[in-house]
Amino acid sequence: MALVVALILVLLAVVEVFVIVQVVHAIGVLLTVALLIVVSALGARICAHSGLAAMRRFRVQVAERRMPGLALLDGLWILVAGALLIVPGFVTDGLALLLLLPPVRRGASRLTRLALARRVGTIVWP
Repeated sequence: MALVVALILVLLAVVEVFVIVQVVHAIGVLLTVALLIVVSALGARICAHSGLAAMRRFRVQVAERRMPGLALLDGLWILVAGALLIVPGFVTDGLALLLLLPPVRRGASRLTRLALARRVGTIVWP
């Protein structure tokens, strides 16, 4: 498993460098750096807003004595998006911005629940 993760990280780094070089050739170095900074800053702002909303949903569900499973998964995917925004590059920024879209997060949460149910047994979340 560790080897697969290492290979994915190496492949991701190679793809990021390739994409950045292509963008530099297309628009220049300064615009590329500016674009990377702007996208990361905008994504970080959206990530903070989404994270706070997920935290509010978590608190409401706990206060209502309901299992906050979906809110936790939503927060997990927002955290993953934030981590991807830290990594410089257009591919990771694009993946992060996709994860910040609620429909994409719902789909990722659904896949996560299915994977957990297959691994652990039955998980009952709405």
